[in-house]
Amino acid sequence: IKHLLLPHLERFHKAYPQVRLSILNRTSRESMELLQSGIIDVAFVNLPMEGESMRIHHSFPIHDVFVAGQRFHHLTERPQSLQDLAEQPLILLERKSNTRRHIESFFLERGVAVSPEIELASYDLLSQFARIDLGISCVVKEFCQEQIQNGELFEVPMKEALPERSIAMVSLKNVSLANNCNVSLAEI
Repeated sequence: IKHLLLPHLERFHKAYPQVRLSILNRTSRESMELLQSGIIDVAFVNLPMEGESMRIHHSFPIHDVFVAGQRFHHLTERPQSLQDLAEQPLILLERKSNTRRHIESFFLERGVAVSPEIELASYDLLSQFARIDLGISCVVKEFCQEQIQNGELFEVPMKEALPERSIAMVSLKNVSLANNCNVSLAEI
């Protein structure tokens, strides 16, 4: 929400002040459950996501990276193996998140188990916890670029990068959004 939707909400609200918005912040899986039950009209989810009933409207490529604060700056001296990273105090999203499952699957497929020291429900806290040296967080590079560029966080180089994935704006295939709103999705 903060990185993909928030930059457009002010412009959207000025153009359509009569449109009432209800914005929920949930995991991708919980968002899909709300979408399928008809409680929400669109969702922003991390792909891949199971479900042939969804229609993808927009997709945004993202790159997961590990970042750390000053205490772990020495890890930037050479690319780290997955095993090296797994031995560090990791800060990850809670187990039920699609992002966490993606990271764990990537490590496990290569024979490395991941056991985070800290688990968080809020994505925004990942970079903040890393910044104050509580451990190494896995974040979306595109969302932390400013903190990396200004030196608040350091990207930990990896011998094997996590694969690119996407965040997508989705709706249900069998539900017309035109019935619920008169706004073009391209305007969002």
